[in-house]
Amino acid sequence: MDTLQRITPNRLPGAGTPRFSQPAANRPPRAAAAPPVSLRTVLVPLDGSREAEQALPVALQLARSSGAILELALCYSLHRSGPFSSGFWLDEHGSVDQRHRNYLQQLTSSEHLGGVLLRPTLVETSNVAGALCALAQACDLVVLAARRCSAWRSPWRRSVDRDLLQAQRRPVLLLPATDGPPDYAAAALPRHVLAPLSGNPASEVALGPAAILSQVCSGRTTLLHVEDVEDGRDHFSHSSPRGYLNWARREFQQTHPDVGADVVSLQRSLPQTILDYAQTHQADLIALARPMSGRRSAGLCEKLLAASRLPLLVTRS
Repeated sequence: MDTLQRITPNRLPGAGTPRFSQPAANRPPRAAAAPPVSLRTVLVPLDGSREAEQALPVALQLARSSGAILELALCYSLHRSGPFSSGFWLDEHGSVDQRHRNYLQQLTSSEHLGGVLLRPTLVETSNVAGALCALAQACDLVVLAARRCSAWRSPWRRSVDRDLLQAQRRPVLLLPATDGPPDYAAAALPRHVLAPLSGNPASEVALGPAAILSQVCSGRTTLLHVEDVEDGRDHFSHSSPRGYLNWARREFQQTHPDVGADVVSLQRSLPQTILDYAQTHQADLIALARPMSGRRSAGLCEKLLAASRLPLLVTRS
């Protein structure tokens, strides 16, 4: 059975030293399929590494801009090796649980994390991925720092990242990690969100989270359809790409008015066409559903993550 300790510091501006307390029970999660109407809780999974902490600067900015709670979740296992095991915490200075608690307390006491309500959560579990997915269901956004690797088949925290993207429906913001500690001074919210749409309803799942993020960041969004001229429109169920995007744009404007739409022709590949458009039009975040339907768009999320340094906002379709 998982052991959950939600140690909630009263961490508001001028609150002084955080006071830790352990709640008696979990809060009930919201329905997994219901899209959030705003950002109320932002979850950052941690493992004690500098790389995982690199998600904190952007998550902190999002929490400040939206007034959301910033939940810092450290889930660990005593029964396996790897980045989520507790082996590297074991020494003569205290128990595993106390070492993790000290880490969270030190992190939440940092001057960089002032101005937001923090909710540190410590979970001992035999299933780290499952525990994080359960926490994610009760949040509105998950923010992860993803290290670059030679292939998606061997990413950092392989099973955990995969399960967070596949097993739960909350949006996941994947940020490219770099070497060194998190840079709070250089953190910037995205100002131009690019949302590729295939014409299939499954790809439209990304529109809600993209609209909310654009609203929180006071940015703009571009809806993009990549047309495969060689294949024709046999796989396109709407009258025309432009008419489809105009409809999607009207739907999007109900949440956030600053939205444009564009249609481009497929070039070398779908991922490269999207990345070329993002670079040309200075988009700083790509929002998409995973998986997107269609022969050419299979594995689009993984290919974009491997080929780009742009953040990805991924929502399971």
